[in-house]
Amino acid sequence: MENDMTYQYQVADLTFELKLAKEDSLNQHLSNYEPFRTDQHKEVIFRLTVCPDQAEKIDLSHYTETISFEEETQHFSIYKSADTNDTIIVMTLSHAKSCTAYLQIQEDYSNGSLSVRGSSAFRYYSMNNSLMMMFAFASAPHNMLLQHSSVIVHKGKGYLFLGKKRSTREPATPHCHPDHGAKRKHDRQVG
Repeated sequence: MENDMTYQYQVADLTFELKLAKEDSLNQHLSNYEPFRTDQHKEVIFRLTVCPDQAEKIDLSHYTETISFEEETQHFSIYKSADTNDTIIVMTLSHAKSCTAYLQIQEDYSNGSLSVRGSSAFRYYSMNNSLMMMFAFASAPHNMLLQHSSVIVHKGKGYLFLGKKRSTREPATPHCHPDHGAKRKHDRQVG
């Protein structure tokens, strides 16, 4: 469509696509993804379309809830359709029930659609989470395994500290000092 912006990103030789409406405010918040942007138009492992601001609530009456859990300040519910095998992941902020995101994913994780009701910050958060989840699911058949970690580069080698948020991996990395040749890589840092 002529009113959409389509972006392609490449991570570890795998390409995915993000589609936003031209006028969507999220277009202005994609600088974190810029180092991964590609114009090579390769085959994509998945496409995520973000619906316009303040999308309508999705009717879940034809879906069955398979699991529900809390993670920090969010509540997640996962629904499955018996008819289409689509999955819908519902993310809600525990302290603001009006902030809800609906990520509808095809069974093979090749296409997803994100509808978000809430602030622009929540829309960005939901888009980022949705891209990470879809990449994790869609890249698995390509022998890819994602690890959330802190990374230190020292003498040309990378060292990963694995663990949950705010676990020992975070406190371990600030002790690395550039005077000793070590650099901590932040989430938004590349290279």
